[in-house]
Parts: sequence; C-alpha cells; structure tokens
Amino acid sequence: MRPSTENSSSIKNAIDQTFSYRRKWIMTKSPTVREIFKEYPRFLDMPSLMDIEFSKLTDGKEDMFIRKWEGTIIPKLKEIALLEKKMDIRQLLEKADSQDDDELCYTMLKVLIHLLPPMPSGRSAAGSKCCVNSAVSYLLEFVPAGTSVISLLTESMKGSLKSGQPQLVSIGSLGHGAQYVIVAKNDSFALPLDVDNLTCAVDRLFKFYWLCNLQYPCQLSSVFSFF
Repeated sequence: MRPSTENSSSIKNAIDQTFSYRRKWIMTKSPTVREIFKEYPRFLDMPSLMDIEFSKLTDGKEDMFIRKWEGTIIPKLKEIALLEKKMDIRQLLEKADSQDDDELCYTMLKVLIHLLPPMPSGRSAAGSKCCVNSAVSYLLEFVPAGTSVISLLTESMKGSLKSGQPQLVSIGSLGHGAQYVIVAKNDSFALPLDVDNLTCAVDRLFKFYWLCNLQYPCQLSSVFSFF
C-alpha cells in the first residue's frame, strides 16, 4: 500500500502484525540498512512507524528523549559541567547562555561527549583528548546549504564523512532552516528527516540504530548508551 489517510490504519496494523517476523529476520540475518528499507519501505514515507517500532522495542519509551532532553537532561548537564575545571567545557557553557535551541542542543551534545568520553582503547592521553574533540563529528557533520541529498552518496562526499555507521548530516547551518539527513555511507543510503530541529533529528537517529539493530560507533558508545 502507498501511504494515505485512507491506508494509514491498515499500514500500521500490517507493521504491527509483522513485528515478530521482522525482528527475528533483522536479528538473525543481519540485513543491511538498504535491505531493511527495501523490504519495509513504509518506514521511509511514514516516519511515525519508526516511533511505533521503537515503542514496542522499549516498552513505550518512544518519546522519552524528546520529553527529557531540553527540560531535564540539559539543566542537569549544566550543573555537572559547572563542577568541571576543564577549559573546553567552561568555554562551551559560556556559549550556551546565548544560543537558540539547535545551537544549544549541539553545544550540550559536545558537553556530554566531554563528560562521557570515548574509551581510549590503549591510546595515549593526548590521543584520547583528540578523540573527544572529534567524536561529535561521528554524530553530526555539516555540508553547505543547497547541497542535494543524492550528492551525499557520491564518493567524494562519502569520503568526508567520518563514520561508516549511520550519522546525521546537516545541510546548512544550525538555526537557519537546516535540513537533517541520516546517511549510512557503507550502504549508500540517505534518509531525509521530517524534523525541524536537532533534538528530534538525534532522537530519530537513535531509533534508526535500534530499528536496524546496528552497533553504536565506538567513538560515541558511551553517549549512545546514556541515551
């Protein structure tokens, strides 16, 4: 069925009925991202289905990140970060006081990565610090406004993306009508998101990992586990 007002309830019912089969297929056969959405294309053009799937996987927690990030988690992050003596964190907090929603979200994601840094994996302390400073690029990359979604899958553009795992790409600057896209460069897959802010884009990316049963990127494993 193609999504429409008339077909919406039937499609949701079909997705519900196929849940157990789909999860078994994904868990045991490990299909690629492209294969999953080829088999179940309605997840692409009915984004609410991803929320429903995540709700069934997490006992109804589909809106918890959206509800808690700005009102509860960010204030707590600020309190904890104020106790830190690291100059990098203090500079981020100084910026946060005058930022709009998307810029504040991005700043606090950076603060969270500093507080929950990637495991050094045998690197030196200096290497670990470098990893912390660059880890956010495994979550969100920026490309100029006007960049087409299809061009994100060209070899030259994929080469500029840090992660082989799915990540967010912002077409345009934060707070200036940016379009958010999930790009899985290893599968040559791009999913434009129907969201208008970074918080919702991060929420969608996290659910994308769960729906596809993907391993978190090691650079963000602590942060994704926190989510």
